[in-house]
Amino acid sequence: MTGTASAPHHPGESHAPGANLPAPSPAHPHRATVAHPVPRRPIQAYFRFDMRRGFDHLHAELSVAAGLALPRYALWLCLREAGRDPERLSRDDLLAALEGELAGFLRDRGLRLAPRRNRGLQRRLRVFDPQTPTPEELLARWLD
Repeated sequence: MTGTASAPHHPGESHAPGANLPAPSPAHPHRATVAHPVPRRPIQAYFRFDMRRGFDHLHAELSVAAGLALPRYALWLCLREAGRDPERLSRDDLLAALEGELAGFLRDRGLRLAPRRNRGLQRRLRVFDPQTPTPEELLARWLD
């Protein structure tokens, strides 16, 4: 090929470094002027706030408390067999399941939570609100 420049990918786009940047503001030459600033969305716009978050949170917290990754599908089936809907777990459902069927779920896998870990798990589930993102979700979104 000869030394000619290739065509830009988009109309008005140039491949030269800095060619597509906005012009500096006369009042502040070190800042670029943006004609239409990007609107900020509230944090809730970044997340789907459905009730499955209760199940996801339960699975994550229970796995951390147990010290190993528990099978999601088996946990799902355990909750379904107990008459709970994993798609729509409320905070009260999470706490009731922890005291009821989840002890059997862990026992079937040869696991038992120490009383201190069980209290910590209860505390974390008690403060969980499916309508607000957890710190882990905020950090994951921020790092994306």
